[in-house]
Amino acid sequence: MEFCLLGLIGPDQLLAALNDRILILRTDLVSFLQNKQAESLPYKDIHDIGLRRNPDYYAGKAYPIEIFRSDSPLEPAALINVDKGRLDEYRPYINRINAKIHEAKSTTGTELVAELERLAALRNSGALTEAEFRQAKSQLLG
Repeated sequence: MEFCLLGLIGPDQLLAALNDRILILRTDLVSFLQNKQAESLPYKDIHDIGLRRNPDYYAGKAYPIEIFRSDSPLEPAALINVDKGRLDEYRPYINRINAKIHEAKSTTGTELVAELERLAALRNSGALTEAEFRQAKSQLLG
């Protein structure tokens, strides 16, 4: 485990950053009733994680850490409520998680070579024109 963040309500909300995923644990009654006491989200499946300003949470005493999945980037997949007074303490950890998300989504050298070879094979077989091949290659290489 790299680090662990506790939610506002104490030990009943926890976000643990592991090497390849985050783990969210909840022990509150609502989570128990919804069968969502534990969630495991691989970094590659997360679109974004961040602190969102919402002054209504706990009468303005908390902000939620919202976690958005890649398959539904507009709907938060999970929330951990953190004390408004600890936002500066939590920000570096959120930034580290976002860096892990970006790292997990970036193409490795081996994957890059394999994708370039696949594109070349498609071009050589006539499935892609030279212009389509160059465009796809350009997008791949960034």
